[in-house]
Parts: sequence; C-alpha cells; structure tokens
Amino acid sequence: PQLGELRLGECDVANIDAFFSRLERARRTVHHKDGTTSERPHYAANSRRTVRSIVSGILQQAVLHQAIASNPVRELERI
Repeated sequence: PQLGELRLGECDVANIDAFFSRLERARRTVHHKDGTTSERPHYAANSRRTVRSIVSGILQQAVLHQAIASNPVRELERI
C-alpha cells in the first residue's frame, strides 16, 4: 500500500528512497525459549533487493511506455 497508493508522477527518488528506508528500519520482536526477547530486522537485505528489483522493473515499463521520464530506482544507493 505504501507504493500502491502513489501515482506514477509521485514515484520520485524521494518517495522511493523513503519506502526502502522504512523497509530497512522495520523491526520485529523475537521471543526466545528462555523468556528473553530481541529485535531483528523484519525484512532481510536479500528480500529488500528482491522488492527493489520488482519495483524497478515495473517503473522501467512505465518509462518504456512514456508514462514517466526516468526510473527513480536507478538513482538510489545499493542495498
């Protein structure tokens, strides 16, 4: 929903970067058998790379159909 609610014109570097930053910061609490808890990343780096590849492919199709001028995912830093 975070990306799905955006129009193609709103898919700029800032919005896409904010989306991937939220994925990176997302944490989940893990309860261990000894009663302790710890925080772990909700999305592993490999999962975030897969999401990035899918988003990039979709936006590249938008570029090919001249719906947007360029693919903003190409401007982001590597995961």
